[in-house]
Amino acid sequence: MSPTRRRCRSAPLGGAICLALLAVPGTANATPATTTVPLPAAVRATLLTAEDDATVAVAVLDTRTGTYYGSLAADTPFPAESVVKVLIAAKLLAAGQLTGDTEQLAYRMITASDDEAADTLWGLAGGPEVVSWAENRYGIGDLGSAPISYGWWGNTKLTAHGLVRLYAAIEADPVVGPWLLGAMGHMSAQADDGTGQDFGLAGQSSQGDFKQGWGGDDDADDSEQLNSTGLLEDGQYAVAVLVQHVPYEPMSTLLPVIDTVAAGVAPGGRVVTAPATVPSGTPVPSGTPVPRGTPVVSGTALPSGTPVVGPTTAPAYPAAPAPGGGGPALAGRAGRLRSLLDRDEPVALLAGALLVGSLLAAGLAGRVRRHRRGG
Repeated sequence: MSPTRRRCRSAPLGGAICLALLAVPGTANATPATTTVPLPAAVRATLLTAEDDATVAVAVLDTRTGTYYGSLAADTPFPAESVVKVLIAAKLLAAGQLTGDTEQLAYRMITASDDEAADTLWGLAGGPEVVSWAENRYGIGDLGSAPISYGWWGNTKLTAHGLVRLYAAIEADPVVGPWLLGAMGHMSAQADDGTGQDFGLAGQSSQGDFKQGWGGDDDADDSEQLNSTGLLEDGQYAVAVLVQHVPYEPMSTLLPVIDTVAAGVAPGGRVVTAPATVPSGTPVPSGTPVPRGTPVVSGTALPSGTPVVGPTTAPAYPAAPAPGGGGPALAGRAGRLRSLLDRDEPVALLAGALLVGSLLAAGLAGRVRRHRRGG
């Protein structure tokens, strides 16, 4: 978090000094290059349950490393509802128009999701042009599209993938980020229309910069939409969870769905990350964490994409025949025994005992066969 952002967060409305700092001309940073990784198992399991009741999109971007993961619907445009207010405020900040009464309106629009403020500021910010403006400013090609009617700002379409890239770019934008993320960090518990805003990601932790959205602004005007978006863990992770049900169902029906998904993505406000992977042919040094149950010998090359996670580690023994001879068959059995024992699972103990018995029986049978052949 930059010093400028801290100053603006400490004074919610900012005032003339804060706005003067933000109005310094500058070139916005384009979104960082990203590396796409598979959905973590916990997130995938949550989505399998949630998608029985609604259409769900999830996207997570590590703003420090560029690591990204998203669900199948992450590139699908959803009605933005009040999340589009982030774009309105960003455009006004970049244009140096967030002063006086306009700043007061924008602050209520972001913190309390004030719809009347959005009605007033939508046209001032260029209306439907805010989507293409954000795409051009931040180098995002798949943010979304304008609403089908000029004044219907809640009908603006945004993708989860585009939103997390937008938040990462806003955080790096010295003109837009400090004020806007400061306001998002002061989201009120209750919106101007009386709706509680502590759902989804904000229900998992109050420590974050959030913009929520809810309503029924799909093209056919026959849906219910819940959106929970923002930055968590001091801005390291940009997260978007979008949930829609067609036809319309009450918001109360979808609240458990978005809460469940958010708990799977960021339990307690800690974002679930995908495990690191190693390139094909990379030797694994002794002591390197590998998945539980993976039979790895020190120096063995893992296949491409193998997760490198705890809690077990690569054993330090070499790949060699079992002591005492016995040929390839016994050496192979001994290797399987080591693999079983390395799994650190209760069943491995039983399997190991059975394999030891098998080895002893094989050795005895060998001696009996040799004795019979020699007699």
